[in-house]
Amino acid sequence: MFEIDFRNELSVDLRAISKEIESGLPDIMLAIGEEMTGFILEDFETKSRGGVGANGIQWAPLNPKTIKKKAKRAKGGDTSTQIGVDTGLMRATIQPGFSDPDGKGGNVMEVKGGEVTVGFGRAYAKYFDEGTSPRASKANAKQGVLQTLASSAANAVAKTGNPSRPLVPDKLPSDWREAAEEILAEEIERIISDKLGGN
Repeated sequence: MFEIDFRNELSVDLRAISKEIESGLPDIMLAIGEEMTGFILEDFETKSRGGVGANGIQWAPLNPKTIKKKAKRAKGGDTSTQIGVDTGLMRATIQPGFSDPDGKGGNVMEVKGGEVTVGFGRAYAKYFDEGTSPRASKANAKQGVLQTLASSAANAVAKTGNPSRPLVPDKLPSDWREAAEEILAEEIERIISDKLGGN
């Protein structure tokens, strides 16, 4: 009978390899998170310019009134109709290390054990994901219009609410997942190679 005791014959300590992988997991997750922010930023740019995102979603175009407001605010400057971009701060928050200059939220990059959370940290980011319900006009509120007129006004105003424009896909697109798995596999392979080479 032929037997091999891996711990003695090959000097491979699988427990040590396992511990090293576990202790290196936060750094691995950080690397994956940084890779994901690149994908998310690229996806944002695509959708904000009217394209179809990695998750197959295309954002609703801007309301013509919003386009006029953006042009008026620009005062001869940038009259871009890019969705979600006025000052560029929202887009910037996905970039690792971005700190907010105005107290409305910076970058989200949190690593806890084997998990990483990335996202847009602006306080108003939720209005992209959830959309906003339309507000009743001040004129209608002041005048206390009749119920029938109020219903008509509400229907007209319903068209001015902001639609949901998800910033981050609910489900990881396959190419994003493959990139994350590749980072994980490469790091595990490096750890194993270091352990085997060091013995």
